[in-house]
Amino acid sequence: MSHGELPTDVRAFLVERVHSLLTLDLLLLLRADPQRRWSAGDLARELRCGLDWVEAELPALVGQGLLLEAEPGEFCYRTFNVAADSILRWLADSYPQWRFSIIQAIYGQGSDPIRSFADAFRLRKDRPNG
Repeated sequence: MSHGELPTDVRAFLVERVHSLLTLDLLLLLRADPQRRWSAGDLARELRCGLDWVEAELPALVGQGLLLEAEPGEFCYRTFNVAADSILRWLADSYPQWRFSIIQAIYGQGSDPIRSFADAFRLRKDRPNG
């Protein structure tokens, strides 16, 4: 594996299951203490994000089999998918060294909104009068 290239299974996991860096932060926070049960409010405070976002994200992650709703409104890390657990362990251990590549996998190389905005105003030489 060359420098900056994520393992294929990690990249696939990020592309398919992790829609934002905040989603990854949420998973890694819950994975760090799998015995702890979190409410949506506790997670929103810890992650310093909106409660609405957390309340929408938790059921999606439960549906993917990455989290467990232990009691109504209480969530913890629990996955029976050994491959997903192994990938999340790798991400937890490797995030500081692989931060750029991880972010790039989550958001995609071609989805730079600033570049897209700037390209919309680029003058094209092949246009007459432009």
